[in-house]
Amino acid sequence: MKIIRCETCGNEAFERRAVCRQCFGERFEEVEAGEPQPVVAAKLTVTPEGFEDSYELIVGTLGRTKAIYRKL
Repeated sequence: MKIIRCETCGNEAFERRAVCRQCFGERFEEVEAGEPQPVVAAKLTVTPEGFEDSYELIVGTLGRTKAIYRKL
């Protein structure tokens, strides 16, 4: 998986940003962070209409940032 890293301060984020939340820099690079390391998982069994009946969401670390991702 890839993450976004601020070229000014090195702050990492899972999602793209217009400005860095730490230094307000505007230049970013996309870097390979490998596979997320799970921290906690939750299985959703009651979902809104239009969604699958159940699926698993995981909060994990990806580089120096946290990410919420869906286990496939």
